[in-house]
Amino acid sequence: MLTLSGRYDWVFQNTVDTTGAATQQNDQAFTGRVGLNYLLAPGLVPYASYATTFAPQPGTDASGRAFRPATGDQIEAGVKYLIPGTNIQAGFAGFNIVQSSVLRTDPNNIAFQIATGSVQSRGFEMEAIANFAPGTNLTLAYTHLDLLYLRQTSFAGQVLDGNYLSGIPGDTFTGFLTYLFPPSSALSGLTLGGGVRFSANSYANDENTVRNPTVTLFDALVAYDFAAIDPKYKGFRAQVNANNIFDRNYFTCQAGFCYRGAPATVIGSLIYRW
Repeated sequence: MLTLSGRYDWVFQNTVDTTGAATQQNDQAFTGRVGLNYLLAPGLVPYASYATTFAPQPGTDASGRAFRPATGDQIEAGVKYLIPGTNIQAGFAGFNIVQSSVLRTDPNNIAFQIATGSVQSRGFEMEAIANFAPGTNLTLAYTHLDLLYLRQTSFAGQVLDGNYLSGIPGDTFTGFLTYLFPPSSALSGLTLGGGVRFSANSYANDENTVRNPTVTLFDALVAYDFAAIDPKYKGFRAQVNANNIFDRNYFTCQAGFCYRGAPATVIGSLIYRW
């Protein structure tokens, strides 16, 4: 199947600074996408696509000039596979994205930003979703990413071309397993789940001289479907999500600034779907 799409954007916006001075910003661009996928065999679908992007960036730099829009080109190719006779599906995708006029802190005035230079994102993603038995679901995902400066300088004027952007891990992995107790069980309607998130080390500065440590976090889920009590409650669900359940204390540094990671967090919700 061949897919073609295109759009033309006109964006008009005004930015007013603290003195009351207004800067007008008028941006326009055509962007498009072409994609092709083919059913090669039962459950096996390879695909490829090419797209251009355009994103207006509201605001002004230290001189009061409006930011240039960010533009980009993206190439992606991959394959999706549903194993016949099973509830197991997997996907693989490789990508290459080049983006220009990226916003970053102004090296000459850190209170402002500038739209300058270009970056390249290249890598691949893998994902698998499996239902091994009634009520048992497993999701696995792995991403490898090289996010590089193609044209940029540091605060000290050092050329960063070919360096990795700081604070972005090159490898990440997530896994999550859930189990729904069967209707015949005394715990019918109850779902328990747990998972892990891993981020490999990343550079702590754009000069690539210092690294952030690796981080492994654990999450959990408890949910209950009230339809197990009485069918008239169909659609009502209570759920508790807990992230970083062991309250790991960690920091990530990026471009000279360090940020504390989210501590142990528990979020409860009552959901109704109809």
